Formats: sequence, structure tokens, C-alpha cells
Amino acid sequence: MPHVADVSKCFLAVDSAGTNIAHHVAVRASLPERKLARVRVVGLVAIQPFFGGTERTESEIRLTGAPLVSVPRTDWCWRAFLPEGADRDHGAVNVSGPNAADVAGLEGFPATLVFVGGFDPLRDWQKRYYEWLRRSGKAAELVEFPTMFHAFYIFPEVAQSTQLILKVKDFVHSLLSTE
Repeated sequence: MPHVADVSKCFLAVDSAGTNIAHHVAVRASLPERKLARVRVVGLVAIQPFFGGTERTESEIRLTGAPLVSVPRTDWCWRAFLPEGADRDHGAVNVSGPNAADVAGLEGFPATLVFVGGFDPLRDWQKRYYEWLRRSGKAAELVEFPTMFHAFYIFPEVAQSTQLILKVKDFVHSLLSTE
């Protein structure tokens, strides 16, 4: 028996660097001239997005040598990723910065759930993304885990991992119940 998916109620659930890709997919899927008219993204789960910019934020300065995602590591990643001559305010890095796509006019941009860890050097960029979505008139929710580090959710023994999964479950159910 073939499996059937309802592509009119899609969710993008991603972590870290995957959020950059998912954000741009959500923008493209929201454009009026999109090619996949039957596909509708209703929710974006952004787990500790790997965003940045040219400015050094307070969290990057304070947490420069954090485990897993340190500032020297993020700097290296951006240099390896970006086209020659581009800086970290490129729209692929600083998705809510000066070169960002304007999401305010995109009626179909999905409701977004943003997770932030207090000991993640990228936390200020993650919070800016949430604030930018709200200023742009988009439905967005911020969930903070003040004592957590980048990628804490991959450790099942960390109690907050379960809390994160339950928040995602509630987010999905709340959006599907309003459809």
C-alpha cells in the first residue's frame, strides 16, 4: 500500500546550520510565484540556529571558547562557507541582518519556534532572529534553556532534551489543531 503525505501541512524541523537552509526554504516556499504550489510549510522549528554577522555580540565575547561551537570554529566555518569577498552579513549567515530577505510581506511564512541555549555563543544571533520575525509580523515563539550549551539535545541524559522534544510536539499539535 502506498504511503500518502499531506504536503499542505509541512514542518521544517532543523538544528544548528540546518536552520540557515530551512529559513531560506521557508522564504522560497512563501513566495507567491513559488513552483511547488501544493507544498505549504506551516511550521519551522529552529533549534539553536547557526546564525552570525560581522558584529561580535555579547554572547560571542563572553562564550568565545565554548565547547562544540566556539567562536574560532564559527569564524572558520563562515570563511569556508561564504563566497570569496563576502562578509558575515551575507544573507546566508545573517538571515535577519542588513541583507536579509524581507519576510514581512510574505503571507505564507510559517510560524516559527526558536530554541536558544544560555551557554551558546550564538544565542544573541538566535534571539535577534526571533525578534526580527516578530517585528516582521510573523508568528514566532522563543524557548530559552538558560543553562544549556549548543547541541545539548543530542544528549538524552540531559533532562532539557526531553523538554525540548515535548515543546516541539506541542508546537506541531497546536498548529495542526488550528488547520
